[in-house]
Amino acid sequence: MPLSAAALSSYQGIDWHPMILALLLISALLAHAAVNLRNEIEDTESGLDAITLKTAFSGGSGALLDFRADLGFAERAYQTMVAVLIVLGLYFSWKVSPWLLVFGGIGLILIRFYTSTITRLPLVYWLAAGLGFGPVMLLGSYWVIAGQADSAAMIFALICFFLVNNLLLLNQLPDIQADRTVGRTNVWIAYGNSNAYWLFVFSCLASLILLLIMAQVLEHKVLYLLTFWGVPMLWMAVHLKKWLKDHPDMAISLENLPILRPILAMNVIINLFFPLSIASALMI
Repeated sequence: MPLSAAALSSYQGIDWHPMILALLLISALLAHAAVNLRNEIEDTESGLDAITLKTAFSGGSGALLDFRADLGFAERAYQTMVAVLIVLGLYFSWKVSPWLLVFGGIGLILIRFYTSTITRLPLVYWLAAGLGFGPVMLLGSYWVIAGQADSAAMIFALICFFLVNNLLLLNQLPDIQADRTVGRTNVWIAYGNSNAYWLFVFSCLASLILLLIMAQVLEHKVLYLLTFWGVPMLWMAVHLKKWLKDHPDMAISLENLPILRPILAMNVIINLFFPLSIASALMI
């Protein structure tokens, strides 16, 4: 996300210092590591990691299951990451704008309460990851680099918001049964297949429409060509609808998981390369 912010800034002719970008990258990596480590700790303590079906896209790593004695070490590592994040956030706020404290505060709330609280609030659960990667990380990074917010940066952040929300939304499918067991409530569980599916489709369409708006705002013709991402999105939507029709209870098994796996893989590809293609186009 900081690299995407830097690409947009460069396209707009804004000068930035490599050291600032390096600090932003460290912040992004620490935030990602901290929320995942917090999740690993709490999923190990709740027993969720022991009952999830592990896939390349979901189920957690289970890394702490055989090393429960190391939970204390993991907790200290998490606290160290958060402490460094707070120091970096205070530095950016002092150097650029106190408004950045809002971004940092939201980020810390997402990190600390994602597993324990947010996963039990379906709509908040749906938007949490996208909020962290889009508005908080990308828009926050742009603000640090450029010194202020910008409409194009906000649009780019919203594109990432919808993409990441879709990534987590589909990755929840293999964990449905296990999540129910420990009290997690995502949109699949709370609102059913049909509503969750159309939320997925809406997010795909929203990201494409926002791309067109971004192209118009920046007067960048190459960005219009990136609407080709709508083709794999359509493929996902069609095959996901068929999978949900064939498995209305969303019960994952070793027999039907291979049918779902290509859809999950395509979702990951889109999440990685859609924003990357935008950033690359901005660097042309």
